[in-house]
Amino acid sequence: MDCKKRKRKYQYAFLANESFTVLIALATGVSIAYFTRSFDATYLSYGFGIFIAAGLYGLLAIYLDSKILWVCALLALITSWATQTYAWSGDATHSYFLGMNYPLRMAFFGGLLITCAAVLQRFHQTKTFYNLTWYSSWIFFLLSGLFLSVSGNLSYDVWSAIKQGKLFMWALSYTILLIAVLLYAVKKKDDTLRDIAIIFFLLNIYTRYFEYFWDRTNKGLFFALLALSFWLIGKKAEQVRRRLSE
Repeated sequence: MDCKKRKRKYQYAFLANESFTVLIALATGVSIAYFTRSFDATYLSYGFGIFIAAGLYGLLAIYLDSKILWVCALLALITSWATQTYAWSGDATHSYFLGMNYPLRMAFFGGLLITCAAVLQRFHQTKTFYNLTWYSSWIFFLLSGLFLSVSGNLSYDVWSAIKQGKLFMWALSYTILLIAVLLYAVKKKDDTLRDIAIIFFLLNIYTRYFEYFWDRTNKGLFFALLALSFWLIGKKAEQVRRRLSE
């Protein structure tokens, strides 16, 4: 029986219907893997194969109206970019592609996904996937930015040999970005994006805390201050939430 017809006929059987969707995703992934390997046994063409899989997942997601397959498409796109830029980098450590290390090119790709998400609203077939793409792209972008704020655009060997304080401008830039995203979300009344920005703002604060105070503070005092900060931030967050809900 056609999977689309089954979903229409047995709308109540959500788990059973989605199990067919997962089976389709696995079968597509395995088929593309063997198809790609038949042309090149090395990793050099894997990125293109994963990109083809992403396209197929996207088309199947639209046809079956499946958000699970759409998530598979997004994950495959990100994996394709990571894999192929690794193959294209060509240097001894495969660290840089077009002058960008992994965190920077992942942040770049996250920004591209955010831009592309806006296009989904213009088409009836993809409008249902807009929210999923919009928020997951922001999470990926901000997470990549968090790693970038720690590493800068440096290879691991260089990063491990310098003091973290020398990357202060990257941390400051990321903090300014988070404030800008938060203000944008408040202006657009996008509560979900606002909450995402707040969560990453807190992650940013604790990342800086571990960066600059872990080696300089007594560990007992360190975790005592960490626990106190959790309580203070939680209290203030609850007060802000109440004011916004009034």
